[in-house]
Amino acid sequence: MKLGAKAEYERLRKVIMYKPGQEVAIVTDKTKSEFLYREAVDWKIFRKQHDEFVSLLESEGVEVTLINDFLDDTSIEGLPNLTFSRDVCSVTERGAILGLMARQARRREPEVYESALKKMGVPILVKMRNPLEGGDFVYLTNDTLLLGWGPRTSFEGALEISEILLEGIVTEVVAIKLPGFRVHLDGGIMVLSPDIALIHKPSFTLPATILRKGEREETHLVEYLSRRGFSLLEVPEDESRTFGSNVVCLGKDKLVSYSWNRKTLGMLEKEGFDVITLDGDELAKAGGGPHCLTCPLLRE
Repeated sequence: MKLGAKAEYERLRKVIMYKPGQEVAIVTDKTKSEFLYREAVDWKIFRKQHDEFVSLLESEGVEVTLINDFLDDTSIEGLPNLTFSRDVCSVTERGAILGLMARQARRREPEVYESALKKMGVPILVKMRNPLEGGDFVYLTNDTLLLGWGPRTSFEGALEISEILLEGIVTEVVAIKLPGFRVHLDGGIMVLSPDIALIHKPSFTLPATILRKGEREETHLVEYLSRRGFSLLEVPEDESRTFGSNVVCLGKDKLVSYSWNRKTLGMLEKEGFDVITLDGDELAKAGGGPHCLTCPLLRE
């Protein structure tokens, strides 16, 4: 099986996703904080909107594999966040990186994904020993990974995975300290093309560290991107809170975004991007955007 999904803007060929079901119904107004949701959801509408996203991807030629087909029902009990497949694992050409989830409500999720991946024939490259979540991975290019750390990924986790990736998978990791309000890196930045990034600049005032094999260099993300020749499209403050940055790239300047971020959508369209909108108001209540819902298996 051909694997590898790094540069965010390359043609998306294959993804793994999880189709939500009645396990989502355990999230109530009383338990939403425990399960990391913004609001309780109607699980039937939640699933319907997820189905619509799957159909959208398939209509664009993306092969979608649902891990549900490789699981038994008992393994998913009490895990209403399985839908956010991006957070649990990241797939390189050498196999899958299985995260270590920071919050107790999500701690068992990597075991579920590991079982499914093995049945799918996807090798496991590493099972993390320190906290690391895939929502903190945003590949700038095939050779450079932007890696957030803070609320969910620890600095120790960033160093652990960097040591592995710098052995021939990438040449550079930029470890970016995130403020407390920014749960994952992909909520604040997305790389749309070889020279354009969508960014919420206030999320990136803290220092970053460039990690190369045997050396380190201190920087700040905005300065670093400027040096690399990137133009920055700035997400408005209000739309940053509604997943304006959290788009998923399909390739050839085509993106998927939630439909309500009108200012960001207008800016993207003005820059020549073809934006397909998703009506995911129920999905958003769980605290994630289109990028969070997909774990790419293959880009090329």
